[in-house]
Amino acid sequence: FWDWAEKRVEIDGLPEVLHSDEIRVRVPGEKTIPVPNPLAWMPLPSSMDDFKDRPLKLKDVAYYTKWKRTYRYAESKEVDPETNIKQLQAKVKTEARGLRSKVSLLFTASTQADSVQTWDEFSCTSTQSLRAKNFQNFGSLEGVHNNVHGILGGNGHMTDPDYAAFDPIFFLHHCNVDRLYALWEYCYPDVWMGDGYSNDNGGKNPWYQARGTYVQVYNGPLSSKTALAPFRTDKGEYWTSEQARFLDEKAKYYSYPKIAGIKVDESATPQQRIDGLLALQKYYGLDLRVENKELNFHDNPLFTLKPKTSESQLPLPGYRHFIVVVQLVEHAFNGPYSFRLYHDERPDDNIKPVLVGSVDVFARTDTSQCEGCSNRRNAGTIVRDVISLSARDVNSIIKLLPTLDDPKASQEQLVKHMKLALSAILENQSGDQMAGVGLHIKELGFNGETVPMPDHLVPVKVTLLSSAGCYSTSGGPVRF
Repeated sequence: FWDWAEKRVEIDGLPEVLHSDEIRVRVPGEKTIPVPNPLAWMPLPSSMDDFKDRPLKLKDVAYYTKWKRTYRYAESKEVDPETNIKQLQAKVKTEARGLRSKVSLLFTASTQADSVQTWDEFSCTSTQSLRAKNFQNFGSLEGVHNNVHGILGGNGHMTDPDYAAFDPIFFLHHCNVDRLYALWEYCYPDVWMGDGYSNDNGGKNPWYQARGTYVQVYNGPLSSKTALAPFRTDKGEYWTSEQARFLDEKAKYYSYPKIAGIKVDESATPQQRIDGLLALQKYYGLDLRVENKELNFHDNPLFTLKPKTSESQLPLPGYRHFIVVVQLVEHAFNGPYSFRLYHDERPDDNIKPVLVGSVDVFARTDTSQCEGCSNRRNAGTIVRDVISLSARDVNSIIKLLPTLDDPKASQEQLVKHMKLALSAILENQSGDQMAGVGLHIKELGFNGETVPMPDHLVPVKVTLLSSAGCYSTSGGPVRF
């Protein structure tokens, strides 16, 4: 696996062994020879009758029918294009901070909330059991997964759901998703889909497969014992979700290295699992006391929130957590696309937009043979994800309007200024900017027409939310 949320990724980017066209291997006689790198690309068969080229919005074409190997950030050429490693590395490094923040946020889910709803929110970007008031807003593993596809592929295979699995890095990526899932299960062993979710009448609604699969009809019932075809156990039977849970009690044939003191295939006490939450939050960069030291508004009433908490939870004075919740139409742009959020910074009186984070929609094209995708498209499926603003982001925004540092500044002033300081761009997989909103989108290079978008393409809702940051009196994990 490759842990794309490690701290060093922001500096080092993609490891060389995952992008270099050749690697050197040792052979008898203490010699090394160059060989094609099996982790960087894969040769493709000469006949790919069911592949389709993908024209992108402005200039590029992904020549899936012509390319003889997999590519990332390829030139728009039919024959032997080059992978733009510089562009790939710049994207990985730029997005690393937001990606790391999303992973840490996954481990802030409450252990006291409805376990079925918590599972629904964690597992996917399109939930079934949750209403607006029920969301904890800690993001989803699917959302983080989608980000990495968007970051690594560019106009190449990894960004397109129909072709992503041809790129060898697909498997390193999915193994890391599985590893994060195993860590999350370790910390939340009682959170699970169950046999359905509660409805307003006191009964239960079953889960259903609204999207369908190639072996399941759309809107078919779904349970933890539904067959996960075509994947079979060593007994020849289809795996089920219930069987796929946990790495400790089920004695799986694989595990992962210890991280932050956690070994996912070892048993643990409830307290060890709580300690694991705190350890993973810190490992992936969420430490409220460190964040609080970076904020410069400790005496400002706007940053002293007093939520209702239990006696074991205390709000951190002078700290305020900000997130942006993004809801996008999954099939708005005939394929994958990204929502990129920026805040304004003004070094030397020049406005400089700084990336806060992204939401990636990992959607297939309208011509894809995926039957479930066609059903989602017709149903107008909505993708929901969360972007966190760090203390560094908040500091930069507040500095643009010194009056907010006045103890008399109002909540309304803060909200208005925060919104004005944020801008967003919608991009396709080639980086073409399709739409933008905000005072300074021209500084982002957006040169599109400032005309209203059709209603069916517009993001459903983009919401700025805020909360206190609470810590446990016993030294436990962070809650918002």
